[in-house]
Amino acid sequence: MAAPISTVRVYDVPLPLDPSSLRPDEDAQPTNIPIPHQGHLQGVLDCIVGPMPVERFIRSCFRSVPSGPNKLSSRHAFKAVPNQANAASDIYEPLIAALNKQTRFKSRCPGFVFENTSTRTPHPRKAGFMKPHICCFKTEHLDVIRSSSHDSRAELGYTELFIDVKGDPSHDFFADPPQDASQAQREAHRFCTLGNHDEKDDLQEALRKHLGLHISYVTEVFARQRRAFLFTASISGSRARLFRWDRSGCLVSESFDLHEQPDFLCDFLWLFSQASDRDRGHDLTISVASSDEEALFHSTIRDYVREQTELDGPELDKAVSEHYLPGHVSVVYVARAEDGTVNATNTRRYLVSRPVVSPSRLIGKGTTGYWAVDPLASRVVFLKDICEHGVRNVPTVEWHGIVPSFIPKGEHAFSGKDVQASRTDELCKRPWVCKLDEEAPPLRKRLHYRLVCSTVGYGLQRFRGTEELLHATYDAFQAMRDAHSKAGILHRDISLGNIILVKEPGRITRRGYLIDWEVSCPIDESGRGMGEGLVGTWPFMAWDLISPLSPEDQKATFQHDMESLFYVVLYCALLWLPHNLSEGQLATVMNHMFGSFSSAHEEWRGGHGKALNALNRTYTRDLHLEPALGEWVNTVMDYHHPPRDSPMLTEYGLSRWTNPDYLDSFWANFLRSHSLGRNDRVIHKHPSATGNLAPVNELDKCSTLSTLGKFSKTSHIPPPKRKAAQQQNDRVSKRQKICHTVAPRSESPSRPERGPRRSQRLQEKRAASKASDPPIGDARMTKKDSKLIHEKSTARLRRRKGLGAPGQGSSWRSHHKKLCKSFNAFTASAEYQALTPHDQVDALLLSQLLADPSQWHARPAGDRADASSLQDPFVTFLDLLQGPRADEVDIPFCVPRGANYTEVSALAKELYSRFGNNNFVLHSHLNSYAHGVFPLASRLFNHCCVPNAACKYIIKRGEPVVMQVIALQDIRKGDEITIPYLDPALPYRTRREALRVNYDFECRCRLCIYQRGIEPVERPDEPGTDSSRRMEAALRTFALGFNGETVQVPTAPGLFEETPPQLRPVFHESYLPALAELFSRTSHEGPFSDAIEAGLTLLALYVLVYPPNYPQTGMHALELAKTVWNLLCTATANLSETQSVAMEKQANLFLHIATSILATLGPEGDEGGPLEEIDILSQVLNQKRP
Repeated sequence: MAAPISTVRVYDVPLPLDPSSLRPDEDAQPTNIPIPHQGHLQGVLDCIVGPMPVERFIRSCFRSVPSGPNKLSSRHAFKAVPNQANAASDIYEPLIAALNKQTRFKSRCPGFVFENTSTRTPHPRKAGFMKPHICCFKTEHLDVIRSSSHDSRAELGYTELFIDVKGDPSHDFFADPPQDASQAQREAHRFCTLGNHDEKDDLQEALRKHLGLHISYVTEVFARQRRAFLFTASISGSRARLFRWDRSGCLVSESFDLHEQPDFLCDFLWLFSQASDRDRGHDLTISVASSDEEALFHSTIRDYVREQTELDGPELDKAVSEHYLPGHVSVVYVARAEDGTVNATNTRRYLVSRPVVSPSRLIGKGTTGYWAVDPLASRVVFLKDICEHGVRNVPTVEWHGIVPSFIPKGEHAFSGKDVQASRTDELCKRPWVCKLDEEAPPLRKRLHYRLVCSTVGYGLQRFRGTEELLHATYDAFQAMRDAHSKAGILHRDISLGNIILVKEPGRITRRGYLIDWEVSCPIDESGRGMGEGLVGTWPFMAWDLISPLSPEDQKATFQHDMESLFYVVLYCALLWLPHNLSEGQLATVMNHMFGSFSSAHEEWRGGHGKALNALNRTYTRDLHLEPALGEWVNTVMDYHHPPRDSPMLTEYGLSRWTNPDYLDSFWANFLRSHSLGRNDRVIHKHPSATGNLAPVNELDKCSTLSTLGKFSKTSHIPPPKRKAAQQQNDRVSKRQKICHTVAPRSESPSRPERGPRRSQRLQEKRAASKASDPPIGDARMTKKDSKLIHEKSTARLRRRKGLGAPGQGSSWRSHHKKLCKSFNAFTASAEYQALTPHDQVDALLLSQLLADPSQWHARPAGDRADASSLQDPFVTFLDLLQGPRADEVDIPFCVPRGANYTEVSALAKELYSRFGNNNFVLHSHLNSYAHGVFPLASRLFNHCCVPNAACKYIIKRGEPVVMQVIALQDIRKGDEITIPYLDPALPYRTRREALRVNYDFECRCRLCIYQRGIEPVERPDEPGTDSSRRMEAALRTFALGFNGETVQVPTAPGLFEETPPQLRPVFHESYLPALAELFSRTSHEGPFSDAIEAGLTLLALYVLVYPPNYPQTGMHALELAKTVWNLLCTATANLSETQSVAMEKQANLFLHIATSILATLGPEGDEGGPLEEIDILSQVLNQKRP
């Protein structure tokens, strides 16, 4: 066998800087990749093969090596590791000591050292910052790791293997079959159930998250190193498993005990230490470049970037940094061994540094793309996987080939075993393999392949203006057409990342090239793609490909690629071209059009927003782009799917979409006849435009507050309720009760941990009691009132599984059983999909109501449509006014099993027409969780933006939910009792429009009259400016009488009418959301002093707008009290006695305000809540200081 050429292993590979792909450091973990790619855990679970007997696992991974005199004995090697422990550290600390044990001449794993890396991070428990418990490094790399910053991810750039630790043997990810199991029993055994999301116990959820974290580490190691495979281990108590990961899946060993079978782990580590870099998974066809080669790479890349971008100076340096990181230039060998022989003639060397794209998922092609330099020609090329050629605007392939396992010094004929390929797939049919969730693992062979293209450019997201966007995408359209008509090829992955811009002589705009043809496929005689599976980039996929209505064997067509190209243009226009949408409106459109999804039958499904927009322009109807671009967008949408009321539907229907000539002709003429913006690019405030992708839990900051009355589509962004910091030192037993509520003072000024949000605790509490509680959706109201029709989350849950908890039996038998059989078909129907989200909720409420046999379903057919024969709540409900849109909307509903559609449709229309304007939002501790209908309340109480009453709901286990209407102040005899149908703090115009659309009236309350009189409201100055601070200080003085110490809350409504003119900007629509967001962020993350100042201003604004005793004001005062307490806890060491006393006094002041207001409302929701928190915090504040 030929010897490999001498190469130096490449470690700590830089990650892409482009915000549309993986970013360095904290964003490198797949858990931060936008939905739906977070579903990659299920994809990995499907590709796990095991449990392989441990001896076979070790023999299959390494060639046999004699133990030799340097191998440390395995006898009692891990006796210090406990069988189980409460904390992972109790396991990994003695384990690390055992792994690193050595004598003068012997060691466990010669040349390697094991380090605790879980604490080498500023945020050990925060996703994106966590690191494995134990990493194994080469001894020569130890100084590099120990000198690196804890903020870096160098550990995963240098680790040779890592070990994941859990405290208890029961926390194993997998379950082995019995040792004496027969072949049939072994085949039927479920090796892993973590993919079954129907199993909702806490342990299963925790293990799913833990395994997902383990996979994210593996994915990041593959991104930060050049590897063919990777070894890891998982320790649960004293039980261990070994893993081998590659691009096709994961090979898992049987579990073994470290005490009873220490030889297994000791032998594995010994062989690991004696193995070559190749046998430990490293790619030997990549090597560290010399200093001369790095200099050549830098200068060549710099010249090409300057040519493409026309930049210079610091901006040029910044652009070059996307492709070059000093000290990180590598040599990549590409061998074109068509006859199976690799030699100097058919092997080329290319220089690369920072990739422009890295793999975001473990299983699959693992595509990495570079701007590379051909050192012989001193020119830039693109090194990636595969591209097609022979049509217009497709990159030219220069060199390609399967990657060998090494590059020989001379000529060498390679066999099948000498190429880099996955191995896990070869083992999935072995007799020891168990099924995963009742199915055998479906694995594919993955061959490592390299391809070099001579065409190099920037991603389409770098377009300079409308002109370049439409010209470049038209170029891509031509490439699609040529591939389809000349070569019979369908691309199938038209997306933002698969179109590049290349500057060419003679063109004003850069040319667009369509790249990434690796999932392309030939077409059959009918024009449908012959490729297998559903492929593409989620935001841009055609809606009927990903719709729940689509058949499983749905095939892609050229029209689907056309639709994807339109979505690329619309996506770019929304993020980077001028339009009229606000930040919130843009977020809504982007989420519904490009981000929404659901998981059905372990497959991603979605496209609801795209379908709604195609049917009735739900999300683009009010979008105003620049006139020319708006004309293009609207015309193409009409070509694709004319609106229902469009004359084009009868004129030419869908024929202009089925024939690409129409779009080609229109597009070409449009570009010739229109003057388009050349440099009109803007960057809108959206994560996809700026690259600042927020963690999923930050979406809580955008959740709307339920009103204390009826349903409201819109709301301002209130500060989410927050638990104060946890205890940090031992206190008297009385204080132990407040462990999760407030933080007693600590001698160390460390920042308190953030507790769970109230909404999270509410969800957890409901989940914990689901086995004994009837579902909320089935709870009965008071005898004379209606029932709660449906809980929003229940619909999604029941779409995936039937109700099976003991307390749900009667509900299941009564009406859920009648619905669930046809529920999926109903929600997937075109009629349902065409509804707005608001109307979809109403349709679900209607379906639930019509399924209740106690109301009408069990009645004789002749009585079903007779309102007078129904029980009192329904008589009352049918006596209410219909909504203003009653005659404008259809009334789809899920027909209960056994019901006749004709018989019930009349009653359904009567009910449905009253849902929109008689729909209440239920809340617990001011967190909304359900919708319901209360006919008596709808009849008795009207709306007012300055209400004198508010609704609350009493939730007790096993009892009906009860609505109570509580007076906020003394109400004189003869005065009308009013509640708010929507949040009074909403901007005036928003309230006015919502009331008009939903209830068809104009409010003439004091607040509306006042705010209408001061329109238009001047926009406030930017936060943080001197003028802004002066206005906020004046607001606190005016509304609260704040003088630095005392606060007084008004007791009479209407303070807003006395607002000085200089304070009127606080009524601007932008002010309250920005202020609430500032308080939310600083009260969680600090500094707490800023939170207190922002919170005081927010309290003043609430007092100004809300009537006295309004619950939101009391809740906010409680948040302020907890914020002051947290500041007192964390700053104890820096506070004088006088300052501490003053802060305690301030906390008591806010607590007093909260108590007086919330006591008016009284207990509400489920158990616990703000009144209990007030009591606990009051006890803490009034105890004597230690």
